[in-house]
Amino acid sequence: MRQPPASRRSIVIDTDPGVDDAIAILLALGSPELDLLGIATVLGNVSLALASDNARRICALAGRPDVPVFAGCARPLVGQPIAAEPSHGSNGLGGVSLPEPTMALADGHAVDWLVDALMRRAPGTVTIAALAPLTNVATALAREPRIVPRIGGIVAMGGAFGTGNCP
Repeated sequence: MRQPPASRRSIVIDTDPGVDDAIAILLALGSPELDLLGIATVLGNVSLALASDNARRICALAGRPDVPVFAGCARPLVGQPIAAEPSHGSNGLGGVSLPEPTMALADGHAVDWLVDALMRRAPGTVTIAALAPLTNVATALAREPRIVPRIGGIVAMGGAFGTGNCP
């Protein structure tokens, strides 16, 4: 049997929950090695409203209504949004129906929360798991450059140029 680690890594997840992000969030929620401080949502695979709803549904499925979900940027920094329905289905979760969210969205904008979460903790102690377009992260860095040395690391899921997810 695995022993829990002596200390857990604090992370924030920045996400646009489609199928792939849903799995990553579930793994983070169930990991004894991670202390998930909160989830920031952003327009990407789906609209901001649907991304925020999906993140809360995933937390409900995992029995973790204690993890706050903050809605962030509703549009890209430049250009027009690119729909990912061919890859993720109309609900972003491949048509899978998850339980209704058991908690409301957290108060405040995800970018403000991200800046605050980094500024309140010791430098280098929070990792950003960026699973979505980097709009929230870029906006946070532009808004408060002092967070740069406070970030313990950024783990980014990246992939395609141009159209992003494609069937």
